[in-house]
Amino acid sequence: MLYIKIENPVHTPISSEFWTIWGTSTKREVKNEDKRIIGQFGSGGNHSIALCLRQGMNPIIFNENQKLEFFTQPIELESITGKETQMQVGVSYSGKDNKGKSIKRREILNHTLSFGSIDWTDACFAMREFISNAIDACYLQGLDHKSVNIEIVAEHQIRAKAGTIRVFLPLTKAVQDFYNNIGSWFLHFSSPELLNASVFPRRNKNIQLGKGSMIYRRGVLVCEVNSKEEAIFDYNVDDINMNESRSVDTWNAMHKAASCVSSYADAKSISKLITSFRGKEKYWEHTFPSYYFDRIDDDRKNLWKNIWKNTNGEYAVVASSITSVMCKDKGYDPF
Repeated sequence: MLYIKIENPVHTPISSEFWTIWGTSTKREVKNEDKRIIGQFGSGGNHSIALCLRQGMNPIIFNENQKLEFFTQPIELESITGKETQMQVGVSYSGKDNKGKSIKRREILNHTLSFGSIDWTDACFAMREFISNAIDACYLQGLDHKSVNIEIVAEHQIRAKAGTIRVFLPLTKAVQDFYNNIGSWFLHFSSPELLNASVFPRRNKNIQLGKGSMIYRRGVLVCEVNSKEEAIFDYNVDDINMNESRSVDTWNAMHKAASCVSSYADAKSISKLITSFRGKEKYWEHTFPSYYFDRIDDDRKNLWKNIWKNTNGEYAVVASSITSVMCKDKGYDPF
């Protein structure tokens, strides 16, 4: 049987409780100082483990020489409607702890398998979370994403390695598909030069074979826009409102994309957008409500004005079909 391995180095020992206790994030404050840091909630790893268990993919995690294997067991609860059986998550520890002491014990955790099941439905979310955690661990140690090792391995290669965190998942079709499309999920592994960009030309790396923009948050895909129109740009934002599974709906994506265009797009991108209105084809960016562009500072307004003149000429104006004749009579070039 084949597995996917996600590995990152660790220079100092870390507690295994980061995989078992909800909310144990060290990144909430750091992410405001270092815009590369992805995580913030302190629950993604826990949600990912439960998701994998729901889909029959038992994750194996090595915290250096300490092995964590997750499982479920039934728990019977008295409820208003009678007795109810749910599946409670547990973990088995083996190997050696951070002090070199041999350990072998089981612990039943305080959540059931159904927690997060409404939003956390796709194996891709777990893969995205495990890899994001590995990237963050590298950044926090003064390394970069290149220190993350992701590869397909055989079952006999599932083993500990000192100085590393290793996550192993069975190579199901969903996991294989994610691995094949990892460049679409992470800018880090396909276009690292775009990690500091907000608006950039479409890369045509859609996973769902759609026409919509790819919306990234700090280099990680959070939305593949569902739209009938082809998009002009893809976007990489600093922060955006996400649901429990770290995904974004199309309306939030549109709001953020419009904000990026109005406030951060460079002159070349603005010119490309303005020029796109000349033809008959309608693009996704053409559907942005105008009020998304109201709150921009004077410097940005002047930039847009200058690009408009440079692109369309000094006498170019936007006009309705009714007023365009009058504009022409007065010597203007109406659009």
